[in-house]
Amino acid sequence: MEYVSCNLCSSDSFTTLFSLRDILSLTNEIFRVVTCNQCGLVYLNPRPSAEQLDTFYPEEYWWRRGKKTNNILSRLARNFEEWYRTYLLNSEVRLLKKVLNKGSKILDVGCGRGDILYLCKRSGFKTYGIELSEKAARVARIEYGLDVYQGSLFEIDFEPNYFDAITFYHVFEHLPDSLRVLKKANRILKDEGILVIQIPNIDSLQFKLFKKRWFGLSVPQHFYHFSPKTIEQMLKKANFEIVNIRHISNRCNPSVFVSSLIPKLNPHTFLMEENRGKSQLIFKIIYFVLVLLFTPWTLLESACRRGAVITVYARRRG
Repeated sequence: MEYVSCNLCSSDSFTTLFSLRDILSLTNEIFRVVTCNQCGLVYLNPRPSAEQLDTFYPEEYWWRRGKKTNNILSRLARNFEEWYRTYLLNSEVRLLKKVLNKGSKILDVGCGRGDILYLCKRSGFKTYGIELSEKAARVARIEYGLDVYQGSLFEIDFEPNYFDAITFYHVFEHLPDSLRVLKKANRILKDEGILVIQIPNIDSLQFKLFKKRWFGLSVPQHFYHFSPKTIEQMLKKANFEIVNIRHISNRCNPSVFVSSLIPKLNPHTFLMEENRGKSQLIFKIIYFVLVLLFTPWTLLESACRRGAVITVYARRRG
């Protein structure tokens, strides 16, 4: 474990909000979620060191297709799950198509197995990915034929002003040094390029409701917990300015609500249990029904601009 200063203002003064156990129950360690007394950034302190990180990221952390089965019901459920997930991921790609031209160069940082990147490629974008997990990067290259580098953003030598868009889909909150990553992204993004960051919102109505049970905290995998205010401050430090913040995400907001309400009902647990040979079909059906049931709530929180997951669009400052 390592103690860190605030990544936004470098202050060492903080107040403890919660003490929480690993959300995936991989260890018995307890972690502290704190808030900076100077700038208000919420973060994990102490946190796992670089040498410990693999301990808290099981293979199932990256989504994979369910195992093939001869059971008709299970096969139908598997096909529906894949279709529904692709539909939700396509909603993210449709938003990119509104702000980018066909043929634009996109870099997806933390692309996992390349699911969104593959859909971007099918939509006519020139796609590149970076992924820390060697196995996930290999799947992206072999299964989807994507141009994916294994490593961190600092290990790949991209030319300055190279990309039309750089995306961070549920990656930014995992980064040990978010500010440094933003500064590197600024160098390789074109002058008129767009930066897209999708993150849980610590200022959401869901967090106010669930508090320490909120699934968006995801301790200890999430190092930082941003609000619109703190992400704007960090972007300014890296010479970016926000052009839009979306508070609605049909892909994320309802599912985060359900996983907060019933912690056992979350995609990571489903994959871990399936890997142990335990069917999750009934739990997945319950999960999907609840997601539909609570979607109106998430539309309401988005209308109040207090969505559980926000998507931030930013450009380089002139």
